[in-house]
Amino acid sequence: MVQMSLVLIVSAMLALGQMQQQVLTDKIQAADAEADTAMVLRIALQNYTDDYYTALQTATTPITRNGTTVPASGTGAPPIGTTLQPTIAQLQGLGYLDPTFGNTSQFGNGSYSLILNRTPAGCVAAACAVNGVMWMSQPYVQQGSTDPDSVLVGEMMSHAGGLSGASIEGSQTNITGTGAGWTYPNPVSGNPAGIFMMKFGADSSTVSQYVRIMDTRDPNLQGPLSVLGNTTLTGTLNAGASTLSSLTVTNGTTAQGTLTVGGNATFNSPVQVNSTLSATGSISAGGTVSGGIVNAVNGGGITRASLNATTGQITALSATGNPTVTIDGAAGSVVANTLQVLTTTSEGAACASDGIMAIDSSASGSLLVCRSGAYRRFAMGLGEVTEGSACGVNAAVAQTTTGIGLVCRTNTWMRINDRLTMAVPMQLWNAAGPALVPVPACGTGGTPDIIVTPMQTGADYGGSPPRNRFEAQVTGTGPWTVNPVLKDTSGASSGTDFTGAAYLFGWTATTYCDFAR
Repeated sequence: MVQMSLVLIVSAMLALGQMQQQVLTDKIQAADAEADTAMVLRIALQNYTDDYYTALQTATTPITRNGTTVPASGTGAPPIGTTLQPTIAQLQGLGYLDPTFGNTSQFGNGSYSLILNRTPAGCVAAACAVNGVMWMSQPYVQQGSTDPDSVLVGEMMSHAGGLSGASIEGSQTNITGTGAGWTYPNPVSGNPAGIFMMKFGADSSTVSQYVRIMDTRDPNLQGPLSVLGNTTLTGTLNAGASTLSSLTVTNGTTAQGTLTVGGNATFNSPVQVNSTLSATGSISAGGTVSGGIVNAVNGGGITRASLNATTGQITALSATGNPTVTIDGAAGSVVANTLQVLTTTSEGAACASDGIMAIDSSASGSLLVCRSGAYRRFAMGLGEVTEGSACGVNAAVAQTTTGIGLVCRTNTWMRINDRLTMAVPMQLWNAAGPALVPVPACGTGGTPDIIVTPMQTGADYGGSPPRNRFEAQVTGTGPWTVNPVLKDTSGASSGTDFTGAAYLFGWTATTYCDFAR
């Protein structure tokens, strides 16, 4: 009994130890996740500081980006919602934080606050360093207690690194950085222990060495400048003999020597060229390009397109320089080797302007032309007339406005379909007695049919009543079996007489393709 009790005690102690270890593991994982959220916010604030460092140094310039404007803080204590104390919503609007970023702690102990400081006190613009801190507004405490949770906060600092710190019990008036590398006054009322903080920013002497995004200073570079991608200038470009891979100008360009652009060149304001303008890349004009003749020449010196401002002609040329398409503005004509219509629609569909062409989306793929607000099948020169009206030349053909074919008969326009036979004879067969007749190949829409006509008949008086009514029986669907028989009034029939000799009545059959069914 005593041994059993000892076993139970040991088992309970082991289970308790395992439970405590699991609780500690869960807390460490939760602390790491909390620190990850803090680091996301810290990176956003660091990027915000780097991008607008000059504006933050002065504190008198509002910041606008992505349609969001943050008012200037001024040189006094910065109000919340201004450049030195932006809100989470403003950082999201500026594009530094994802719209789904949550600013609340998973432990329910408040949300992050932040502030950027210009130091030293009373500094002026470029002499100011801009640094900031962000902190949780409530302390991290042990579950069911008001005591700080040193395990949780310690793991957060370990995970976040040297830019993190916390208020430690016994010296909680200050935030102490990891490894006691820095301190900052505890910003939370009452100076509670367990406040987590991260810092960001840069020293002005370090930042001033670099050209930054949105920087308004002249970098005054003393050596060559290489740019791999496009270069956009919103002011005036003054260049001597220059070679550029790509150029975009929205104001003015003055070239004192030769300006060579090997890639795309975009000018959004007037460009005056007093001689020849040659480009091996693309030329994009936001305004008017004026000139007598503008040619597009490929790298081999072959003109592939030409615009003549005098004649109003645009010409496209082949790889060998031969004209293939000419658009004549004066004559309103287009001359081309081939014409390809890409738009597809259905016959009868609505259209906007007469003359527009399209391809029938049905299996026929015919050419359609817009007439009177609807697409109609191109009639290959057939005129449009009214059914029943007078016509001058018999056998002439035309069509109605809905595309129905007409023929001139007795000087009146009549429907062709009404004048065509619906059953077309295919072949004539002659035989005597029972025989097989092949079925004709009718194609789409045609139904095979047969008509049998007797060439001979007879009478059988060997029975009563006598058999004297001829009947050609046709069975099967292909080939047909034709059997001539005699019948009496009772319906009885026979193919032989009663003395045993077979009747071999002669008959003829005509096969048809019937298109009326």
